[in-house]
Amino acid sequence: GYSGVASMTAVIEEKGGTVVHTEYATLGEVDFSAHVTNLLLEDASTDIDYLFVIWPGSFAAMYAEFGIQDIASHMEIAGACIDILSMNIIEAGMVPPATYVGATGLCLYGYDLPDNTVNDWMVAEHVTRNIRPNGAFLLPYRVPELFTASAFATAQFLVDVTNAVPNLDSTEMIRHLESGLTIDCPKGTTYLRPADHQGLAEMYIAEAWNDTRA
Repeated sequence: GYSGVASMTAVIEEKGGTVVHTEYATLGEVDFSAHVTNLLLEDASTDIDYLFVIWPGSFAAMYAEFGIQDIASHMEIAGACIDILSMNIIEAGMVPPATYVGATGLCLYGYDLPDNTVNDWMVAEHVTRNIRPNGAFLLPYRVPELFTASAFATAQFLVDVTNAVPNLDSTEMIRHLESGLTIDCPKGTTYLRPADHQGLAEMYIAEAWNDTRA
């Protein structure tokens, strides 16, 4: 969360914007009334234009509080396009005319967003093999979810290093993985940062919409 705020702040300031206030929710928080009240108090003095949501803990509880305090009438909410399961839960808990459909915000992955052959293959295989990422919830969709692409990319890097170091010597494998590897992954070109082994790929700004395709 803190890293997300830092990254978003850097981008906003680079584009000429200013972050006037930040609210951090505690882990597992479900009561966002105080946070929303703080935002409205700040808006009264600085006139907040946009509210960017990074990761609040419980999206459903947060959006419910947004509705209770009608924060949308004071500022534009740039939410996060998260996983399909959570967005469905949030939508189901909203009282019309409130809706998550049309919300625009940060997105780690959406199966229809990347435009490359690796993602095309992964999505097609996911559907063909009838993989249900949230099968425990008896949901009908069978397309890749939020973390599918990152898990697939992890597998790609593992295949790459085992091919490069067939004797599986751990020192050689670490050296290879920290050599500045770049691999074409579902999200596109992904760079493995040597310092902390974090895979870096493009993020998206996306709009949530109701996907009724089979």
